Amino acid sequence: MGLRRVNAFSRSESREDPHPDLPSFVTRCSQGLQLPPGTAAITIDDGYRDAYEIAFPILVRYQLPATVFVVTDFVDRKAWLWTDKLRFVTARARASVFKAVIGDRTFNLEMTDAVSRFEAAARVNAALKLLPDDFKEETIVRIASSLGVELPEVPPAEMSSTTWSQLREMECAGLEIGSHTLTHPLLTKVADDRLSRELRESRARLESMLGHPVDQFCYPHGAYSARVREAVASAGYQCGVTTKRGLNGRQCDSLTLRRIHTEPDFPHFVQSASGAEDMKGKLRALVD
Repeated sequence: MGLRRVNAFSRSESREDPHPDLPSFVTRCSQGLQLPPGTAAITIDDGYRDAYEIAFPILVRYQLPATVFVVTDFVDRKAWLWTDKLRFVTARARASVFKAVIGDRTFNLEMTDAVSRFEAAARVNAALKLLPDDFKEETIVRIASSLGVELPEVPPAEMSSTTWSQLREMECAGLEIGSHTLTHPLLTKVADDRLSRELRESRARLESMLGHPVDQFCYPHGAYSARVREAVASAGYQCGVTTKRGLNGRQCDSLTLRRIHTEPDFPHFVQSASGAEDMKGKLRALVD
């Protein structure tokens, strides 16, 4: 998140708590209660180890609650986050050009430095995201083979997850832990049985390892539909966060909460967090 953004969150003239944890935020909204000006609940997706090593000490220093959404098979070292596999491959490939055909798209991308290698992975990952999981994995393995890179069974340290002991430590310090599914699939593309398993088994695993009920959920890639939302509710979750940009009012849907993304452009981040971007969008809609 960065210290500058944390400072922006931590400053408030309100005597009420402007930074509740996510469950408290949702409870206030569902009851139609007035929220203090500048109220914000902080969330962190995926559960990479930097959530513990970097974000956690900063949040403790400023006494800010947050919810960390984790992929349970990732924490259990059973799986990578699939987007990292291609980043790993492009970073280690000796080739300076990346050629691939994915669906109806042909890629011919330069990989001459660290930036172009990262961008190549990002562009191909964007194409892969919409494909069925089996085809996605097969394509990544094929690309790795064509570039002469062997994918290890578990992610390297820089792409690894937090551990269960670290998550428990974070909880003891006041942070919340929520579910981000078992394996991080695009839920709108999976069958009903897989959808149910991703939601229910990840929740059960978290409750087993943390020792208490877990009812917060984060949609992988922000993807949801009416079917997915209903499955989330049926699995017992009380709130769900999306990647849809914007603010949440008192009568918001607790299972499709909007969020403000942190970003390098600090002035734009401040505009988004203050509601100015929402207001500009409404004004543009009126003009159009």
